[in-house]
Amino acid sequence: MKATVLKKHGGTDQSSLVDLLSPQPAKNEVLIWVHAIGIYPTDIYVRQNIGLDYIFNW
Repeated sequence: MKATVLKKHGGTDQSSLVDLLSPQPAKNEVLIWVHAIGIYPTDIYVRQNIGLDYIFNW
């Protein structure tokens, strides 16, 4: 499966598209396929602002 990964704070230049193994759900879990996502300007602002680091607990 394809995934966009953010490894550290910064703008969209810190994201990369990677191939990951598909997750295997446990007996009490379900696997949901996502066909599209949205990234809003607020999402980018939060990732660029180191003062909001507590949100991600990094």
